[in-house]
Amino acid sequence: MNIEAARPSGRIQRPKRKLGMAIAGLVFMSAACSSDEKPKAAETTIEVRSTFSGVSKKCEIFVVYAQNLHDPNGTAARTAPLPDNEYKLAQGYPGVDKKGNPVPIIVDGWVDSGVPAYPTNPPPFNSSAYFHVDRDSREDHQDVYVSFPGVRGMPTYSGMTTPDSNTAAPLDPDCKGVYTP
Repeated sequence: MNIEAARPSGRIQRPKRKLGMAIAGLVFMSAACSSDEKPKAAETTIEVRSTFSGVSKKCEIFVVYAQNLHDPNGTAARTAPLPDNEYKLAQGYPGVDKKGNPVPIIVDGWVDSGVPAYPTNPPPFNSSAYFHVDRDSREDHQDVYVSFPGVRGMPTYSGMTTPDSNTAAPLDPDCKGVYTP
C-alpha cells in the first residue's frame, strides 16, 4: 500500500510504537523477574587504595603552583613519587591556564622519595621531595604526585626576575607522609 496516497495531508507520520514498546517492556520485565534471584542494586562506589599516608593531623591542605619560569613550563603529574617516565601521566599541570593565570595545585602533604627528579638543578630544586595532590581536588581521585622542582610556593610568570620569583614551596615537617607502593 502506498502510504503517501492514503494520506490526504501529505505529511509523513511515523507509525505509533508506544503500545508495542509497552508490551515489549512487560515481556522483558516478566522474564527478568521470573527467576528466584532478586535483582541486585548497582554498585556506585569504587574502593581505591591510597599510596600516601602518615601525615600529621596538624597538616592542612595547601596550594603550590606549577612553575612558569623555566622551559618546559608547568610540572609533570606522576602516579608515584619517582622520576621514571613509566609513572608519568599524559596530562600534567601547565604553568598557566588558558587565561594566562598561574595554575594552583592543591596538595595535602609531601614525601621524600630519595630519588631527585632533577638532580642537576641548583639547590633547593634538586630535591627528592614530591608533593601529593589532594585526591578530592581531582575528578578521578587518583593518587598523583608532583615534583618539588616543578612547583613553587607562590604564583610565577614567565620572565619574572624578582627575588621571590623562585620561592620554593614549603616542606612543613607536619605534612611529611609515607609512600607505599
